[in-house]
Amino acid sequence: SNMSVESRKYAIEGPTGLCGIDSAVYNLAVLCGWQETDLDLACYYGASPRGDWGFLDQYGGYNKNFHSMCMFGKLLGCFENRIAVKRLDADTYLQGGVSPDGRKGMLLVADYRSKKTYLELKISGMENARIKAEYLDQSHDLFLCDATYENGILRLPKKTAGSGAFLVYFERD
Repeated sequence: SNMSVESRKYAIEGPTGLCGIDSAVYNLAVLCGWQETDLDLACYYGASPRGDWGFLDQYGGYNKNFHSMCMFGKLLGCFENRIAVKRLDADTYLQGGVSPDGRKGMLLVADYRSKKTYLELKISGMENARIKAEYLDQSHDLFLCDATYENGILRLPKKTAGSGAFLVYFERD
């Protein structure tokens, strides 16, 4: 092939690559959007564990698509009771769940290719909740970020403009 090793690596793992952050957040955006449709079955192209279309990089490490699927799996695995959400804007997709007693909740935020460096969302029903938020971007796999929740406003800081995803955990007494 005429492609250099560096060019191929960027095409696969770069921000807009097959296994980069845009791909990972696009996966989440689509999954969030599908939840309120009649669609009940889909096939994810990354079903192979290894290779350019899989969840592992050439060295056996997890890629961004793997982490995005884990985020969605955590939400679905923990909270069968979904909450009503509205799409924030053309770039930002949401999906959330709450425990049967209403004390715990989780919100998935998929911000696809936006120019924003922070997000603000109005959240109701979780007043006085403690939060923690995990963040996924091109430079970082899931890590805790400095999100805040005060007076019903959730603030999520992004490290840079572009695609990023958050998984926010709520817990109240």
